[in-house]
Amino acid sequence: MGGEEIGENPILVVAADVPALAEGDEVTVAGTVAEFQVAGFQEDLDLDLIDNEFEDFDGDPAIAATSVTTP
Repeated sequence: MGGEEIGENPILVVAADVPALAEGDEVTVAGTVAEFQVAGFQEDLDLDLIDNEFEDFDGDPAIAATSVTTP
C-alpha cells in the first residue's frame, strides 16, 4: 500500500483473505502493525509465504491484516 503525497512511504500489508483488487483501488485495512518477519506473519495469519519474495521487507513495519475491504 502506498500514498500519493510527498513523504508517504509504502507499507507492506499481508492478509490471508483479500478481495480482487486493481492498482489504484482504495481499501480499508484493519490489523496490527508489527516488524515484518516472514515466520511470524506466516504463523499469525496461517499463510505459506515464499521467503525470498519478502526478504526486502525483513525488519520493516508491516500490517498483519485481519480485514481488507473496498468501499
